[in-house]
Amino acid sequence: WFNSVITDFGGVRVRIDDDGTSTPTIANNIFFKYRTGANEDHGGTYAPAATNPDVDPGLGGISRTADGTLDPTVKTTSPVYSYTRPTTEDGFLTKTTYLGAFAQENWAQDWSALGHGGFFKATSVSSTKSANVVPVTTGSNADGSIATVSFPSVVGTSYKVQSSTDFTSWTDETAWVSGTGATLSYNIAVPGARKIFRVLPR
Repeated sequence: WFNSVITDFGGVRVRIDDDGTSTPTIANNIFFKYRTGANEDHGGTYAPAATNPDVDPGLGGISRTADGTLDPTVKTTSPVYSYTRPTTEDGFLTKTTYLGAFAQENWAQDWSALGHGGFFKATSVSSTKSANVVPVTTGSNADGSIATVSFPSVVGTSYKVQSSTDFTSWTDETAWVSGTGATLSYNIAVPGARKIFRVLPR
């Protein structure tokens, strides 16, 4: 468990159910605003305090209601930039210059449920990659063998629907199709396997 900002929660920082065999490693994380109490394993062998400091991460704003004040980005003076991060890159995880999921860019603002639901602060910095993400809605017929994939389109932009069963390899379900300015929908066979869908624009 590495490189995380864990804050504003109702449990103790770390609780490990030790099986006497496993040797978990919890390091290079920031903890802040949690409940103190029994079963606290922070500061022990597997979660040393030196590499899991208790410090304010400097988040833009916390909210659990759709009031437009949630801002997961951090201030430029935030300690997320100061603490050591593991150097390993494994082809899936890429080393960053900060701890946690967000720095100065709220990459979840324009496409996520929190964004569409009005949770995010309007002035938090929107992702420069958001134009490459298309919000998708899906439905299915009675027995689940046909999935309907729908998405909003823009005139002058082309789209391709892809599917995956493991988030690793993606298969084209359609050719590139031109946006019309209206919602586009496609019925796609799902023969005996769950499929995950995404829509690529260009």
